[in-house]
Amino acid sequence: MSNFLNNSTYTDLQIKDEVDCRKFPKEKPKAFATTIEGKEEKGLEEIENSLLPYDPYVKIVKTGISFLIIYSKLSPLEILGIVKSYRPSRIRSIVPLEEVTIPSLNCIVERAVSLFKAKGKSPTYCRCRKRLNNISCREVEMAIGTRITLEGLALINFKSALSVIYVEIYNSIAGITILPPNSIKFHKVNNY
Repeated sequence: MSNFLNNSTYTDLQIKDEVDCRKFPKEKPKAFATTIEGKEEKGLEEIENSLLPYDPYVKIVKTGISFLIIYSKLSPLEILGIVKSYRPSRIRSIVPLEEVTIPSLNCIVERAVSLFKAKGKSPTYCRCRKRLNNISCREVEMAIGTRITLEGLALINFKSALSVIYVEIYNSIAGITILPPNSIKFHKVNNY
C-alpha cells in the first residue's frame, strides 16, 4: 500500500507525481461501454444505431475485450441518456466520461476531487474499474475517499450514497464521472 495511506495528515495526500496531467491527446473519449462477453460487435452496432441520429460522426472503437470506447460531439451525459433510452440488450454498462486524464494516481485524484466539488453530493463513495493497466483500484478509491473526507466535502457511505464517483481506466485513459448509484448499469428486461 502506498505511503500516503499509512499517515493521516493532509500533506501526505499531496501525492508526488512527476506527470503532467494536462498531457492528453486532443480527441478525448466521451464514454466507455462494457458489453456482454463475446458480444462486442453487436454491442457496437446497438450503440451506433442509438447515437447516429444525434451524431452522424460518432466513432466507436472496439478493444477486443468486450469493451468499447465512444468518441462523439455529444456530451457524455447525453450519450448515457440516449443509449439507455435505446435499451440495448448487449451492453452491461456505459460510463460517461465527464473528466478524462492519464492513469496517474495524482491526476485521477485531483480531477475526481475537482469534479466532486462541482457536482458531488454527500454521502458518496468511489468505484474504480480498470482494464489493461496496473494501477491499483483500491489505492485510487481510498485516495479519493480520503481526500474528500479530509477536505470536509462529503462523508463516505456505501449503503446510503447519494452520488458515486466512477473511475474507469482503460490502458492509457482514465475517465471520471459522478452519478447517482446504479446509473451506469443496464438491466435486462427478462431476469431469468
